Amino acid sequence: MKLTLVDGFAGGGEYTHSDTKQLVLGSPFICLDAVREAEFALNANRHKPLK
Repeated sequence: MKLTLVDGFAGGGEYTHSDTKQLVLGSPFICLDAVREAEFALNANRHKPLK
């Protein structure tokens, strides 16, 4: 199965929080992390893994 996700409002991927000055991941990286976690969870009990 092939899945394409488009974040139409994505910025550069990370930004500096205005109050704490810490580097914060933006929606592109949050989405990539969520996809990786979902792939891992779905493949946990499969004989033929999803890619």
